[in-house]
Amino acid sequence: MAATFEQVRDILNTLADTHDIDARDQVYGRHDAQARFSWDDEPSLLKAIADPRGTATRLIPDIDYARLSPDQVKVQCTMLKMLTPQNGNDPAMPRLRPGTNRRYASPDEIDVIVAWLQSLPFPRPDA
Repeated sequence: MAATFEQVRDILNTLADTHDIDARDQVYGRHDAQARFSWDDEPSLLKAIADPRGTATRLIPDIDYARLSPDQVKVQCTMLKMLTPQNGNDPAMPRLRPGTNRRYASPDEIDVIVAWLQSLPFPRPDA
């Protein structure tokens, strides 16, 4: 199944309840004060760094996902590890908050993100 960046962006905006730009800016700033955290466009997401507690963490490591099985992609991609349950615990992201429509990703949404990652060229320019 082929997937596009636009599908992934829509999933992330839905999960984080950031369809409006003000909400997105608030989420982006909270996760990286150095403005390296964004999914506004594909290059930004591919280079995104989360740094909520002072430890810079690249969300999408620069590896060839096409060579991996879907289960291997879920283990190798930091963003997917954050969006899926780990060791019986709820996903780390998004943090659910009262007054928002935030929710966890469905298995089908994770599959779309995996398909997009597997469709990426490698090596990626400017990675």
